[in-house]
Amino acid sequence: MMLASIYSQSSRLSRSVTPRRTTSVQTRSWASEAQKKEDHANLETSTTPSGIKVVTYGTSNESALMTSIGVYLKGGSRAETSHTSGFSYFVKELGFRGTESFGDLAVTRILEQFGTQASVVVGREYLGYALDAPRSKIYSLSPALGAQFMSIDLHDHVLRDRKYQAEVSARDALTSPTVRLVELLHQEAFRSQTLGNSIYGTHALVHDHFDPYDHAHPAATEVTSFLENQIKGSGIVVVGTGGVDHATLADHVEELFQGVSKGETSRTKAIYTPGESRTVLNGDSYWGLAFQGVPLGDAHTATAQVLQALLGEARSSTRDGPGWGVTSVLNQKVKGDDVDAMKAFHIPYSDTGLFGIIASVQPNKSAAPSLDRLINELNQLKKGEISAEELTRVKNQAKSHLIDATATPSQVREWLAHNAMSTSGNVQSPAQFLKALDNVTAKDVQTLASKIFTQPALVSLGDAVFPSMEQIRAQLK
Repeated sequence: MMLASIYSQSSRLSRSVTPRRTTSVQTRSWASEAQKKEDHANLETSTTPSGIKVVTYGTSNESALMTSIGVYLKGGSRAETSHTSGFSYFVKELGFRGTESFGDLAVTRILEQFGTQASVVVGREYLGYALDAPRSKIYSLSPALGAQFMSIDLHDHVLRDRKYQAEVSARDALTSPTVRLVELLHQEAFRSQTLGNSIYGTHALVHDHFDPYDHAHPAATEVTSFLENQIKGSGIVVVGTGGVDHATLADHVEELFQGVSKGETSRTKAIYTPGESRTVLNGDSYWGLAFQGVPLGDAHTATAQVLQALLGEARSSTRDGPGWGVTSVLNQKVKGDDVDAMKAFHIPYSDTGLFGIIASVQPNKSAAPSLDRLINELNQLKKGEISAEELTRVKNQAKSHLIDATATPSQVREWLAHNAMSTSGNVQSPAQFLKALDNVTAKDVQTLASKIFTQPALVSLGDAVFPSMEQIRAQLK
């Protein structure tokens, strides 16, 4: 079975509310060309009197046809407790489903009338609502964003229906071995606390099968209390892309969030404490090996992305070109007949990160050979065995991947929102990160590999035979 995209399924989950409107976008093949164009874009940040951070990015002219605005609350699943586990995922289902003044159908009709796409995204560190709309209409629709926080529809029948939809959605998502592996790796790396909290909630992760009507839905007072703890000025980030005027957006933000306190959502520091989890299942087998990664805004964040590109992925076919498939370390030196697919990932968070490799292996076989080959290559990277030619190639591929991932205003919005969660408070534009990737050296890669490839977390699913954690740690010299 092919391994699905890691980042999109593990760090954040989104739901589009209206049919997507697409515009023609010319693909930029060369990183250097894209970087020259993006250097003309303006990144502006400011803080409103109530503490809300406002970020805009785009060209200074008014030629943009489509714009994108998102409001993000610092919180997500890492801010949940045992009592509120899964609340962020549940609240996602309430997004753009109606307010105190307008019902579900009325909201949908208004959005469609203006040619707008509304989306809700939830991650381990934030909950966000966004609108992609024609530039001339975006400010007329901006009150709809504020309403998602300030006047959400919490009638009993709405909560009951959304609870059902949230649990069905969570159950379906966790049928994917890739999603389940990454969730379990977070759980084992951070011991079911902070970043170890499942996006889907503890109940969904622990139980393979459950009746969505097993548990009463959260009461309106509980949802209100949960949101109030996150709706605090210094814990809100608003991002606009695609020609949004910064001063105008800042004025709208201050008006929309009148009365919001200036405090900030408390955030317990994530502590990497690796463990292991083994689940015996019939059929295909999977394993995941993870290490403490690099946080957002860190000097080595770009190096971590280059290291991920170097390891790449291994599968029978690739759509992303050399470096993410056929020429990667995983494909050339690790994948064997006993492995169906492999993929490296790095997910940076505000105060730490998670770097890992996941694989699917043949059933009823030992996973030890594939893990042995992987550990051998990780040890080689710690010795600095990477040529100048190979480094140039993987840096170009990391840049190409970034360009593809930030090709539209909505993609850039998500990039900036994720980076705004950094504890340093610095927001880095895609163009700035492209330059950071250019500056990565072979010594940087060796230093980072030596630092992180030491104490792993391990997760296995299936009936394959896996070596002990003690054996794996002993091999990581």
